[in-house]
Amino acid sequence: MISTSYQRATLYQKLPKALKSISIYNWHNWTAYIALSIVLLHPVLLLFDPATKFSFVNIVFPIHAPTQRLYVALGTISMFAIVLVILTTQKAIKNRLGFRAWKNIHLISYATGLLFIIHGIVMDPELKNRPVDYLDAEKLASEACFLILLAAVYFRVRYVIKKRQTSKFYKLRISKVISETTDAKTFVLEIPENLKNVFNYIPGQFIQLELTVNGDEYKRAYSLSSSPFTDDGLYFTIKRVKDGIVSNFLNDTITPGDELLVLPPSGNFFKEYSLIAPTHFVFFAGGSGITPIYSIIKSLLHQQPDSHISLIYANRDLDSIIFQRELELLEASYQERLTITHVLSAASVGWSALTGRLDQDKIVQFMHKWKIMPVANTVYYVCGPSPFMELVEQELAYHKIQPSKIHLEKFISISNAEDLLKAGTGLEDIDTVGASLNAQLDGSNHKTSCKKDQILLDVLLANGINAPYSCREGICSSCKAKLVEGMVMMKKHTSLSDTDIKNDQILTCQAFPLSAKIRIDYDNLK
Repeated sequence: MISTSYQRATLYQKLPKALKSISIYNWHNWTAYIALSIVLLHPVLLLFDPATKFSFVNIVFPIHAPTQRLYVALGTISMFAIVLVILTTQKAIKNRLGFRAWKNIHLISYATGLLFIIHGIVMDPELKNRPVDYLDAEKLASEACFLILLAAVYFRVRYVIKKRQTSKFYKLRISKVISETTDAKTFVLEIPENLKNVFNYIPGQFIQLELTVNGDEYKRAYSLSSSPFTDDGLYFTIKRVKDGIVSNFLNDTITPGDELLVLPPSGNFFKEYSLIAPTHFVFFAGGSGITPIYSIIKSLLHQQPDSHISLIYANRDLDSIIFQRELELLEASYQERLTITHVLSAASVGWSALTGRLDQDKIVQFMHKWKIMPVANTVYYVCGPSPFMELVEQELAYHKIQPSKIHLEKFISISNAEDLLKAGTGLEDIDTVGASLNAQLDGSNHKTSCKKDQILLDVLLANGINAPYSCREGICSSCKAKLVEGMVMMKKHTSLSDTDIKNDQILTCQAFPLSAKIRIDYDNLK
């Protein structure tokens, strides 16, 4: 449960709000303290039972136990182990140990549980050397605990394996290159059978590439334009960017048969909806911002037959429309459900549709038209250049569209220079000692310190605080938090919109302190 909350996984997002508001960490802590109390109460009661003939020494050093010494030893070892686990979790000790040592000690909980269970099964309730009655009520309870422990170990191992898989770059072969326009190409990655599960994805996610250009290493994220329901392999589409080192390198040099280092898909642009009533999906795309939207549209048409889709796609001219032919075919095949409106800022003679830039008047016309659609729910997705997104976002806000129904995917190129962004207020002198860091997470308040050049997320993880994260590159927004007090600097902020920044939201994987006191909140993002 903790790992699900920690990664903000799909299952966690589907939970009712009331359940998500419960602090799983507090539950975890209290069950641990209750377990410790019961474990310590058990030998204490033995000391007051004259029939057992156990002394304090017999319990602490079971080699002198009056009966079943080996099985008593299992209980004693597990008792010491659980005491060790809980003592080392106390903040003062935990900080001294460091994250890695604390984590390794904490993991002995699984072995401790196993020893407790064996002790409970093989010990004679009356401390006699009789054969074990596996159908006895006490034994059945221990056996049930054993099954629960097996399930816990299984899910834990699966979680660790998946986490390692998703943080590792894999070498994948390019099987096909498709020229979409004069300055955009689609690259198709071939996924080997043994990596199918690793590269599972949901519509609208992105992959991250690691490549070397002219001796320098670069990491870039690109949205997937394929649908997991209609396409084989992973498709990602790249448009040339002026002076863009990586985009130009990929468009100029990559051919079928070449291999790229690829991180498994991530991102949370698309939100899954339960279609109790028909839903109207409105997409605003600008330029290459069509790539994740194209993935989502194909998936909706295939998977959600009651959905209605409106796409407003802005480009410079007819030749710059990415997926032009494919979009025409989709619209022809789904005439009752899909409407596509192109807006060209420099249309050629003979163009009969909308011309000029997407502006306030055009958006107002669309909004009035959509009001009469026979749907109970309308949601909005926006992806494209920053000015384009700002305009659409402002207009949706003006029409009083709830923020929860607006989803943004900032689509910008990353320059070589670090993009430093200040956020927050209250700049103070921060000396070599650093800053105090206070983080609200899953109902708990965590306090630690951070040096002036340390990344906030790194500090939290090093102190055993399970703050959420995914890419650690400032792209996916999994690590987003609200800056409540203080001031930070971010190296990158690709996944933050201007509204996010105005609301003091930061990416903790990119932020380091500029003030002597930093307070962040993961639980109350608005």
